[in-house]
Amino acid sequence: MVDERGSALVIAMLITVILALLAISFLMLAETENRIAQNEKRAAQTLYVGEAGLEVVKRWFDYTDGTMHFPDPSVVDRTLRRIIDESDPYDPNDAVDADGIIGSYPYYKQGVDLDAGGVDDLFERPYRGDLLHGLLGTEDGPDMRIDDEDANGATFLADLTETLLAGFPGEAGAVRARISRIDIYAPPYTPIAGFWRRYGLGTVKITVRIYRDETGDREVLGEKIVKSVLSETPYRAPHAPLHSCAGTSFVPRAGGPMTVHWGAISSVGSVKLTDVAGDFSDTPMSLPRDLPFEPGADQLWPTATADFDVFAASIDTKLVDDPWFRVLSAGPILVGAPLGSQQPYPPLDPSSDQDHSNLIHELPLVVCPVYDYRLWKGIALSGARDVHYYAYDAGTSEFKEHGKGTAFDFKTITHGQEGLYFFDTRDGLPPTDDDADGLFDNLTPGITVSGNWDFTGFVYLNALSLTPDGLTGPLRQVSPPGEPFLDGDIDGEYDTGERFINLIYPSIATEIDDEVFADTSAGGASRDARGPAIPDVAVSFRGILYTSGTFEATGTGTFYGSVIALQGVTQTPDDGSADTPTIIWDESIVTEWPPAGWDVPRVVITEWDVGG
Repeated sequence: MVDERGSALVIAMLITVILALLAISFLMLAETENRIAQNEKRAAQTLYVGEAGLEVVKRWFDYTDGTMHFPDPSVVDRTLRRIIDESDPYDPNDAVDADGIIGSYPYYKQGVDLDAGGVDDLFERPYRGDLLHGLLGTEDGPDMRIDDEDANGATFLADLTETLLAGFPGEAGAVRARISRIDIYAPPYTPIAGFWRRYGLGTVKITVRIYRDETGDREVLGEKIVKSVLSETPYRAPHAPLHSCAGTSFVPRAGGPMTVHWGAISSVGSVKLTDVAGDFSDTPMSLPRDLPFEPGADQLWPTATADFDVFAASIDTKLVDDPWFRVLSAGPILVGAPLGSQQPYPPLDPSSDQDHSNLIHELPLVVCPVYDYRLWKGIALSGARDVHYYAYDAGTSEFKEHGKGTAFDFKTITHGQEGLYFFDTRDGLPPTDDDADGLFDNLTPGITVSGNWDFTGFVYLNALSLTPDGLTGPLRQVSPPGEPFLDGDIDGEYDTGERFINLIYPSIATEIDDEVFADTSAGGASRDARGPAIPDVAVSFRGILYTSGTFEATGTGTFYGSVIALQGVTQTPDDGSADTPTIIWDESIVTEWPPAGWDVPRVVITEWDVGG
């Protein structure tokens, strides 16, 4: 019989070892899980800080008047700049180190002090045009960097982080999150038709770290890099005070003046301007025009300098109804104009003073400004301070912000406000024409705005119609466009030496409807890029109004900026027996809109990268 003494001890020891190994494995697994959880926690914490930092940098571009922790140029390093070659933006060998010499390879915004404030305007427009103004740096040689390796930068970034997320993440042991670097450089480029095109305004890269003992022997507990691409908010599609994306009826009251001033009536469909008489007596005569080379161009005629000199001399000391008014129509002008000709009234002899060659129809290049429903709805839903999204409330025929809370009507929501406002369709879907009758079927009911109304900014409306009815508004300043010029090189820009019509601008509100005095022989005059501000004009709406429905051109009220009607401009009645609203063109829409100081976002985030 085999002696089995001691076997129980061996078995017990084996079981103990096995249990110990299991315990160790569980401990190791727990430690691994703990580290994974800690890493995920740090990743989430750094992501929160990085996203907050991106939003702050966006606001630096939006509001250059001292918004949250606006950086002084002294904390921004611009000497690292490596300027890319835009013809091959991803070849690092083509990037050139900035040398700080204006006219050579300057630093970003070097010496650009547009507001005469004594410091360079790092985040002010323009954002393009030359090496000074465009973000053209590389990721390793950014146009601008704020770094906590620099003493001034470290103080700024610490204060910024603490302002955004005080004490975050709120753990013992002096654990603190910190934005440790902000880089701003060129946007991504994409190849289109064999050429590299910029995808946006610029790239913002935020490096975030979580430290233990952030002021002493700092131990890095977590790090993340987040990036975003900024693009200019695409407001600048309009080039006229009134855009109709279908037909247009705008017949001013018989014997009264046209109430569209200082720009074009642009219509994709046919245009009715006059009553049955068809003599255009109420349509402003202007300066002789040639066919434009692009939708927004104002091409004076004649194009030869010698002929232009004769013409300019002929109108010296004369009055011109409206030097900037014209009609650009892809369809026919229905009453009083011969069919089959792009320009119903050919330019007159250069010795004439003014004519109706500003009425141009059958012009294929007339297009409607594009405001994409999904893009603008996304902007409105972004949650920024100055953007607002309103959903339609079918039970009240009014609107609720983000579909919640109390419903209000359109006028109550917008009166006295400034910002970007989006009013959605009935079903929250893009405008659709299910029955193919040419009209959208899911727009909200028509809106009439009456009485005192005061709005500044951008409105995207998805209503069947908008009708102004006896509107009054606060007294504002309005500024006429620049003086018309002979665009000799047909580039759409005034160049030194090109001839222009020197004007004596109106100076008071009552003169907006009056003729403008042409003083073409004034010696030593320089061209005015904008006319002087005219005070005390009662304006109800200042900015850009886009509606997916129609704009009803009956009633009174003044709009300063641009009105775009996707389904056309209607008028009831259209016989010249009723008043028409006044629409005054604001030329800043194509140059520098929105103006500085408005609570309207200049830039939008068009791409996020949070994987770093």
